[in-house]
This record gives sequence, C-alpha cells and structure tokens, in this order.
Amino acid sequence: MRGDRLLRLMLLLQSRGKMTVRQLTKELEVSERTVYRDIEALGMAGVPVVTERGPGGGCYLLEGFTTRLTGLTEEETKALFASGVSGVFESLGLGEALGSALAKLSAALPGRLRDSESRARGKIRLDFGSMFDGGILEKLRGAAIDERRLRIVRSFPYGPVEGARLEMKIDPLGLVATHEGWILVFVSGAGVRCIAVTDIIEAEVMPIPIEPRPGFDLGSYWDEERERRRESGRAFAVRLRIDPAAAIYLRPRFGTLVERLVAESPERDEEGRAIIELRFSMMEEALLILPGLGSAVEVLDPPLLRIALESRTLECAERNSPVRDQASVKVSHP
Repeated sequence: MRGDRLLRLMLLLQSRGKMTVRQLTKELEVSERTVYRDIEALGMAGVPVVTERGPGGGCYLLEGFTTRLTGLTEEETKALFASGVSGVFESLGLGEALGSALAKLSAALPGRLRDSESRARGKIRLDFGSMFDGGILEKLRGAAIDERRLRIVRSFPYGPVEGARLEMKIDPLGLVATHEGWILVFVSGAGVRCIAVTDIIEAEVMPIPIEPRPGFDLGSYWDEERERRRESGRAFAVRLRIDPAAAIYLRPRFGTLVERLVAESPERDEEGRAIIELRFSMMEEALLILPGLGSAVEVLDPPLLRIALESRTLECAERNSPVRDQASVKVSHP
C-alpha cells in the first residue's frame, strides 16, 4: 500500500508541478505527517523532491526530473475501464477524446491485464448527456477550462414568477456532477454561487478572460455547499443588504437575530448598510415580509426573489393607484 502511495505522490508532483501539503493530503487521503514521511522516503530513494515552507511554498520535483514508471495494477485497470464515465464525458463534449485515450491505453496494456480490461469494460454507465440540449454543457465546460466569461440566460420554471428569464454575465469556476445533475459554480456580483445547469437555456462564451481566484478549490467549496444544503433542508436562503435601523422591524419573525447579524457583519457599504444572510421557510414568506421594509433592504441573492419582488411591487402599485378608480369616483360640489 505504501509503495502505491509513494508512486502516486511522485506522479502527482510530476504531472501537476508544485502542490501544497494540504492539497497532497486531500489527494492521497492521509495526514500531513504521513505526507512529510512519504516525501522523506522519496528523497532517500533518490527522487529529488523539494519542500518549501511559508506563504507560496509547497512541494515539487526538481526541473528536468521525469519518470516513466507508469505501470498499472489489475485493480487500477478495472477502475479505468469499468468507471462508466464515457456518458459524462460525452455530455461535456469530450467523449471522442476519452475513447481515443482509452483505446491507446488498451493497446499498451500487457497481456496479463487484457482479461481484466475485457471483464471490466462496459459494466457501469453514468449518463448525464440526455439531460442537456444545444451543447450548453459543452460551452460551460469550455469556458471554465479556458477561463472565459459567460453570458447565460436562466429560466425559472416554477415559483411566483413562473416562466421568467434572467440574463447574467458570470465568471465560471467549474462544474460538479451530482445525483441531481450537473451544477455550475461561478462568481457574480453576489460572490461565489451555483446553479443547476438544467436551468440554463442559453449560454455564450465571451472573449473576455476572467480574473483568477487565488485559493479557491472547487472540491472544498462543494463539500461546504453540500453540508450547508443538508443542514438547511428546505429553508430558503436570502442574502441582502440592510439598513441597521430596519433590523428592529424583523423582530416578530427573527427575534434579535437580525440585529446581531448586522452588528457582527464584516461587510458594509459606504452608507453603513450591512450584508447578511437570512433563512425563510419558503420564498412566499420572504415576499410577505421584505416589501414592508421598503428601500431599507436590497436583495442580493437569489435573483429569482429579486424578480418576484419587482413583480409584486408593480402589482401592488397598480392595485393601489388612485388613477385606477378615478373613473368610478364622483366628486360632489357644495
């Protein structure tokens, strides 16, 4: 087991270049102490691994060092050819490339592994491709890898503003395949967010490079997002900007929670308004409470709530307009 791990550690550094110890612990699923011991073992075996501590540090191989030690074990062969990821790669527009790569690998396998390949091939199938049309997922993948800005149009197939559409310009960070389908993780004015790819009806890759986001790790973000979703259940999260003086009017629903969140919020604009997140039982509850605060609150996220609030405000203004009933009002003069 340790020999396999040492080989994997060496190949990781060879293929990816400098990596932090934290990244290596996640990839190898071991402790930091074990990573340091393995690096020491590689050094004793003649592999030139350099370790730099402090900010910007990490582990890497000396320039010019490579190894052709890439032999596969029987279990690794089974994992590759039974993984069934072809459906996933097809939906991303990479099916042909994957097929070509596996064909080259198959041709290079020694005879002892050919039986493992033939038994494992085609036993598992993961299919995401049938959920998407128009090459949207392929465009999202290309924009994320090439680090280009996206213009998307998302739909809202349900809720208070059923059928509404919203155009957004976003910076994609990556895609996550879940049991519910693909999720796009991106940056917008409201920070790092995510959206179901099935809600995107148009996508255009723009010739605008996006700014790198130092320290962002897609796996870590999704682990936290998944846990947050599990804890919140069906709760409806709303991120908003609020005037501190208005917090008291939310006491009937949240007690003193809003006042504490406002006082502890590290994010404030030039007018002193705080950015906080509140959780309502459902969107309808937010639509009943937030309009009563008028301009003292500004909804930042989700965009569906912003659209619904605008729709409700216009409807309320129309119903209460004095002009509406002017024809039926009779004014009597003395």
